[in-house]
Parts: sequence; C-alpha cells; structure tokens
Amino acid sequence: MSNDLREMSRNDLRRVLGEMESLAPLAPELDTAVVGHSIPGQTRPHPFLVALGAAVAVFALALPIILLTATPTTEQTGESVPSSAMTATSSPDTTPTTAPSPGGWWIDDIPMGAVLTSVDQGFVSVANENLTNSEVRTSEDGMVWETSGSLGEGAVPMDVEWNGGILVVVGAIVTDATDAEGEIEGRTHTPAIWTSADRGAKWTRVELGASDVTATPDGFAAVGIERDDSDPDYIKTQGVLWTSPDGATWTETARSDDPEGVSSNFRNVVWDQQLLILGRRGPHSVTEGSGLEDSDPHDNVTWFSDGASLSDPSPSSLTGHLDPDSTAVTPHGIIATTHWSTPTVKTEAAVWISQDGTNWTMLDIEPGSYEYTDIVSIGDEVLITGYEIVDTGGDGIDTGVWSSMDGATWTRIALPGLPEFTKLQQVVASESAIVIAGDQSSTGVIAGRPRP
Repeated sequence: MSNDLREMSRNDLRRVLGEMESLAPLAPELDTAVVGHSIPGQTRPHPFLVALGAAVAVFALALPIILLTATPTTEQTGESVPSSAMTATSSPDTTPTTAPSPGGWWIDDIPMGAVLTSVDQGFVSVANENLTNSEVRTSEDGMVWETSGSLGEGAVPMDVEWNGGILVVVGAIVTDATDAEGEIEGRTHTPAIWTSADRGAKWTRVELGASDVTATPDGFAAVGIERDDSDPDYIKTQGVLWTSPDGATWTETARSDDPEGVSSNFRNVVWDQQLLILGRRGPHSVTEGSGLEDSDPHDNVTWFSDGASLSDPSPSSLTGHLDPDSTAVTPHGIIATTHWSTPTVKTEAAVWISQDGTNWTMLDIEPGSYEYTDIVSIGDEVLITGYEIVDTGGDGIDTGVWSSMDGATWTRIALPGLPEFTKLQQVVASESAIVIAGDQSSTGVIAGRPRP
C-alpha cells in the first residue's frame, strides 16, 4: 500500500481508528508513532499490530499518540507553553473554485477527506490536500466556494465544529520520516485541535488527543481516550472530557474511573441539555463482531456530564461499533450510526434513535448493506448520507441521501450526476442550501443546491 493518505477516505480513517481502538493499549509505549521501517532509537511496533498489515498499521499506531495527553506546544518551536499562547497561520488570497452543473446542483472536485460544517451565513469545508496544504474553503450558498485559508502542511482534519463565530477542527499532524536518500520510511502522528475566529483565514493550534468535539452553551466540549498509568500492565484506557470557552484554551474537566476497572473509551460527545458521551467499555483485547446477528464484543455505554463531573457508565442497548462524530441530536431524538465488519465479512451498518441516550431502536432506512456516514439536523428535517458497494469488486457504488421530518419515515433525495464510484461521506444543511461531499479513489467531490 502507498503511504499516500489520499488512498483512504475520511470514513476509512474513522473506521480504522475506531476498530483498532481496543488494540491501542497493546502497542508499545511510544513518544511518536512510526510505521514502515524501524528507525534507530525508536521502539518497534507490537508484533500483533505488524501482522495487521501496513494499511491498518498507519492509523492503528496513530492511536497511542492520541491516547497520550500532549502538552500544548507552539507550532514553530515545539516548546511547552500554555494552551492560550498559540501562533497564527496566514491564509492565501481567496479564489473562486466552482462551476454550475445540470439539475440545480453545483459540483466541484476537492481534496479527499473533506470535513464540513454550516456557519452563520454559509458553510466551511476543510480538506487534506496531499499532506501539503489542508485547504479551507467557504461558501455563502453551498454552490460557489472560495479558498480562505489552510491548516498547514501535514494536517489531517477529522471533524469541524462552529459555535459563536469560532471554528474548531479536530485532527492530527502527519509527518513523514525519510532516510538518507529521501525515501519515506515511516510516519508520525501528533493529535491537534485548530481554532479560527475569522471563518478559517487564520488558525492557531494546540496538541490535544481528542477524537470528537461538539458545541455547548458555554463553548465547546471534546472527548478522547488515554492510557491509564495506574494499570501496571499499561493496557487499560480511560476516557477524557475536555471543555473550552473559546476553542483555544482547553481544560480537562472529567476522566472516567470505571467501577469494574476495565477500559473506558469515549467515542462521541453531543449536547442535549447536558453532555452525552457515547462509547464503550470492556476487555483490553477483543475479537471484532462479524454481522448484525453478532453482539458487540464491547459493552456500549453512555456517560452523562454537566461539564464538570461525570456519571458512572450507563448500559446502552446500542450495538455495533461507533465511529467518531457519528451521533447527532435532532428534534425527534438522538440518532447514531454503527457498523459491523471484519477483514473477511462485508460491512453491515445500522441507524439508531434514542430519547434518553441509553435505550435505542434501530431505524428502517433502506434495505441493503448501506454504509451510513453522516447525520445532520436542520429544523425538523434530518438528513443521513450513505453508500452501498453493490459488488464485492467495488465496481459499483450506490450513493444516497435520506430525509425525514419525524425520525421514523425516510425518503431518498434525488442526487446530482456525481462522478462514478463516489462514496458519499458528509451532508451539511442550512436554512437555504444542502451541501454533500464524498471521496473517490484519488480525489473528492462536493456538491450544493438551494433547499426547496
């Protein structure tokens, strides 16, 4: 497999990170995660992880870094500083990038792995561009997009959130390690949170091992997982909750202390009159489930928080593997997506709804083995994206967006003539427009249209 991250879509990144989560504590203690060849002075990856192959190892070994709490550092020097003391990165000049297409949709090529959000008077897209320049683009109507800035070289965005004029991006910095001839022989991953107060023109950055972020009435909340130093075998994990009033200064406000002494992994955080943290707890190492008929090897649970304290884990009827950023609060209930997969069994997925965060009902969206990738709520309407690989060779992909006004009855929305083999990854909506984005084998695509 090539070392180029373009070969993995945004949802592929989430999938590997999510499913390898239980194996992260088994990896050796590392200051940086390196894949490929060994470098003098660095610890070799655990043999079990090596056996998983290079494609999985790239991101499996990213997790130990995310699990380790990193002291905020300056982008230029790498020296420890308070999280509020950060430097800014200037943006290039803005340039229009899109053109109209038939059927009322505007379609454009973008880098793979775009993450989108709606903001006051428009939208923001952040995408990874060949690990050299993570492009930030803005749009007022979801159809005409302009470049506004960049997260900088090596940035891999995973989630973006908007609140009160502030943008927050969760992701990682990926740095290539090269030999004397300049050949890439490994990669390091450093978790990061970026913040912008001018719609993405300038950004500041701190190192923080979060995997999901949400807006709250007091600012932002982010969750992640860390190794538990109290475990003599160093294989237990704890979930961590951080809060921030401005997206720039982050405080650890709560940490899981599982009453049974097993690993706790925080996967999703949403605000619904309080913070709901969806995740898993269970053994250190497990065998993945292989289908809808199999129970999840971990116990899915929910923690509740007021932003200062954390409840004990509450049992959840949600089954399957939760991806980061796969939960949304809607007027009809909390909606989440899960999946089941192994290296030899075709992926199956499900959409769930809950009124309390612990009792879940599976929704009947559409028959087939669809991969549900994103959820957005605007007013009473809920939109869900997904795709289905119609044959095992990957030569046919059925892409869809489904809409519901009650959370129970779902209607498929007619899509534009997207390029063949597009895996739709995200949907974002405002009162005036719908925007969708997806990935192909080596590029991305984005489309927008006015709302009816």
